[in-house]
Order: sequence, then C-alpha cells, then structure tokens
Amino acid sequence: MNLNHYYLLKNKRFLFSITLLVISAIFLFSGCYIDFSKYGKYQRRQEVVQMFEKGNLPPDYTYYYAHTVSQPDALIGIEPGYTLDNNLWTRVDPSQLKHLMDNMRILGGYQIPLFGSHIKDPKGKIIGIYYSRWSGGPIVMETENKVNINLPNTKDQDKDNEHEPIIDEK
Repeated sequence: MNLNHYYLLKNKRFLFSITLLVISAIFLFSGCYIDFSKYGKYQRRQEVVQMFEKGNLPPDYTYYYAHTVSQPDALIGIEPGYTLDNNLWTRVDPSQLKHLMDNMRILGGYQIPLFGSHIKDPKGKIIGIYYSRWSGGPIVMETENKVNINLPNTKDQDKDNEHEPIIDEK
C-alpha cells in the first residue's frame, strides 16, 4: 500500500469531507436545472420606440408601468389574447402613457436613451411591447395565454445603459 492510500484510510475525517462534498455537488447541480422552454425574450426595435414616442400605440393592448407614476422604470403593452400574471406592474389607462413617458425622460435627465422592444413568447410570437431605459426582466409563460414579466433590472445602471445597436430583423 502506498503512502497516499495509508493517509486516506488513517484520516477518516478527510474521506468523510470529500464524500460530503461530492454528494453536495450532485444535489446542487441536479437542483439547478431550469426549464428554458418557458422563457420569452426581448427584441429591440426602433419601430417600438417610434410607436411610444409618436403615440401610435395599439389601442387594444393593455398597458402597465413599473415602479411609481412619478418615477416609472418601464412601460409595457400586452396583446389582448394574453394576461399579465403577476402584481409587479400597475395597470394604466392609455391616456396616461404620455405623462409617464415624460416622467421617464425627466428621471433620466433627458440624457439616457429609452429603448423599445417587442416582447416575444418562447416560440417567437410577439405578445407585447416594452419601453424603458433599463433591460427588461425575465419573461416566463405560465400557461398558453398567461405571461409573467418580471421588473426591469435597475441595479446596474452603467451596464444597462450601454449603447447597444437596435436590431431590425424582420
């Protein structure tokens, strides 16, 4: 028997620690599985920015804002066939959107650009629109017509406000 085997057998605490570490790693990695087939995505589009800024918004969408009326972080519009399935957003009348957009510009000091995006389901179908200076939160389809859109990430302002090119893929 070589010296390494002798050391391992003599030092049972070390052997127990290694076994515990391996078992913990197995449980950790098996518990971290995420089903990404339910996740939608954002697709930045200049046409969405123009829809918000020119007031040419779809009249049949349901609109929501994040945070407060005086300091909104984002606006979303959801297609009529879909329901927002969380209480993180506040429903707003479309006539109030211009006021909310003005507050977003004031909050950003008119310096930080506001971006527009299509909200897409996991299959790539457009289910809404998004307007903010922040990157949007995860989009999770709960059922066929219920969507859970999390709040935008406002923690890392420098990262989110980098000027990314707007992709106009058809």
